[in-house]
Amino acid sequence: MGNDRIKSKIESIKDLENFEYQYKYSSKNDFATLWIKSKDGKGIAAIYWDEFDTSIIYLSSLHVDRKYRHKRLGSKLIKEQERIANAIEGSVYFYMKVDKNTWMYDWYLKLGYSYLEDVEGSKDYIWLQKEDSLEK
Repeated sequence: MGNDRIKSKIESIKDLENFEYQYKYSSKNDFATLWIKSKDGKGIAAIYWDEFDTSIIYLSSLHVDRKYRHKRLGSKLIKEQERIANAIEGSVYFYMKVDKNTWMYDWYLKLGYSYLEDVEGSKDYIWLQKEDSLEK
């Protein structure tokens, strides 16, 4: 799926009532990134993918201001990442790198992610995955 087509697809499905979006494409490495920010500015997340294989989506850079944690904003940002990614491709695998020694590991498991493998060269980080599809 070409860069223009992806950008057009994202434009057509944005949830502008709850989020702000910033799309960036790097022709240097053929990666696209979509930043998703809560309208109130208290949380931000990003997804990125290789232009030539949009079936694999990497979730990254999830951050919620400490004062606003435990109010489901992080879950809403994850769900929005997944919704956008599904709209781009229809059926995707989500991957993320997580420190297995933090609360985030258990949180992602509750959201339906599962252990994939250890990150090469790291004793603390692992890869998590989730298969998702709009047809499910």
